[in-house]
Amino acid sequence: MKICKECGGLLVITSEGRLACSNCGLIYNNMFFEQQRETNEEIPVIPTIPLGSKINSGSYGIFKDNLNRKVDERLQIMFKTIKRLDDRLKTYQASANIGSILLNNFLQITSELNLSKNLAYDALRLYLKVYNYCRQNNYNFSCPTISAACLLVTSRIYGENKVVNLEEITNVFLKYGHRVSKNKIAWCVSIINKKILDKPLTYKNLVKIYLDRFCKIALNNYKIHEKTKKIKIDIRIFLDKIKRKATEILENFNDVKIQSKNPFVFAASLFYVAEKRVAKELGIKPLISQRLTSEICQVPEFSLREHLPLFKNAC
Repeated sequence: MKICKECGGLLVITSEGRLACSNCGLIYNNMFFEQQRETNEEIPVIPTIPLGSKINSGSYGIFKDNLNRKVDERLQIMFKTIKRLDDRLKTYQASANIGSILLNNFLQITSELNLSKNLAYDALRLYLKVYNYCRQNNYNFSCPTISAACLLVTSRIYGENKVVNLEEITNVFLKYGHRVSKNKIAWCVSIINKKILDKPLTYKNLVKIYLDRFCKIALNNYKIHEKTKKIKIDIRIFLDKIKRKATEILENFNDVKIQSKNPFVFAASLFYVAEKRVAKELGIKPLISQRLTSEICQVPEFSLREHLPLFKNAC
């Protein structure tokens, strides 16, 4: 028997030697599994993986041996299967700590924010570390607050083109009935960044991540496409110049001076200022107005205007 008779999911053998469904978690009677062995029926070879283990792949999902050599195709397929099952088992392991209701809401929230399932699994794995750390160090964060903070941190690192900020995360969790606040989520994120992540995100690194995503969003904006066509400038080159100029301006800022500023809004303001600086160097009129910047970055215009005095020497 390879599939679960209840839901049709793939059956696996856990580290305790039990036959269980990888989809619904149903554990089958041990006697039934032993009877199969006694009748000498052919039992499918299913890779076993201990709960809580971590299987790492190389770049682009290619598995390599300890000498950094690519393993053969048969092993590639097997390792990919094990990795997929490993993610599922860790999701169920996480559900034991956060509860089924919060787990279901978490997956719904991830979907509503247009984030991938793999990112959700990464956030759940981070949740287990943060949950244990907070319990051992007497931080009284609620489970929804910890899960919101983990999702925010993970989206910043692996969110690709999707820009997710603190306010958006908070609003979605509130929508699903979880009592969370921006201050507590931000506090939890700070602890994760300083105490748990192997490579913590500095303020400037976070601003660079947002800048990169704003440029990717701008690349698909039809208004900017039309404007660059009129003056015969390649949009990719133009946005690359903006990104490099923004990074140059950012490096000249004192860390203490900008640490208290919202990195999302700061990055949007920096994007706007850098575009004006690039346009001046190219001898053309600025192509991206405050309104268009607000549309691309999803930041109110008044927030941009409040941050502009910080860049008075850069314009």
